[in-house]
Amino acid sequence: MSNRNQTATRISKRSFLIKVNCCQYQEPIYSPKDVNANVRSFMRFAEVIDAADQLSFEERETLIDILQHRLNEARRAEVLSDIKEGTDEFESGRCRETSVETLAREIFE
Repeated sequence: MSNRNQTATRISKRSFLIKVNCCQYQEPIYSPKDVNANVRSFMRFAEVIDAADQLSFEERETLIDILQHRLNEARRAEVLSDIKEGTDEFESGRCRETSVETLAREIFE
């Protein structure tokens, strides 16, 4: 890609807008602080995995059960939040009632 065909404009600290041949692509910019945070997060994750390896078989099964329960609860809360948001949008008139066929047609056109 030549410099003649590429014009870059900074739009925020975390993203970059690149215009190439009339197309726009948004790519993240990672600062050293972001990279360090990701490395620290990965190290904590690796430490958790190493700690889990030190558990007995039964303790690992219990840990898996606990984590699965917490994931299910978090997902349930997320679904409830999505339902509330959708209901609020519908009641405020920001979305309309439609059939599955109409929705599918709009998506695939």
